[in-house]
Amino acid sequence: MPAILRDGSTKIEYRPKKASTVFGNGALVSVTSGASTIEPGTSSSTTFVGVIAKVVAATDADYAATTMVPIIIPTAENVFEIDFTGGAAKIGARYDLSTSLVVDIAATTRKVVSCVGFVSASSATSGTHLFKITSTEAVMNGS
Repeated sequence: MPAILRDGSTKIEYRPKKASTVFGNGALVSVTSGASTIEPGTSSSTTFVGVIAKVVAATDADYAATTMVPIIIPTAENVFEIDFTGGAAKIGARYDLSTSLVVDIAATTRKVVSCVGFVSASSATSGTHLFKITSTEAVMNGS
């Protein structure tokens, strides 16, 4: 499931995507090491630009190009509904990602999202909760 904005207003910016890369709609995205394009976040990502507002599929005509794509740029007030796995989340605790679309409750090295509410759990260790993206370009720059 994509990260869905549930609270707070935000802005949309267009950034060039990494060529030949699949993006799921609502995926958290980070800047590539060369800082010229965005790429899907990973479990080792430490800073995020925002949430992509478009699917990029391998069958797209511009898949191999660095075309501009819409990114939701979050603020410190924004709350997103995001899937989680790996354990029971605690309100106020900070966690890592397992993929660009899933929070890993068992991982707390990078602490890139903060749990601010509960939505549902399909089991004791997975489901959907409310998170703030705590490690973003906007938050780090004081926006």
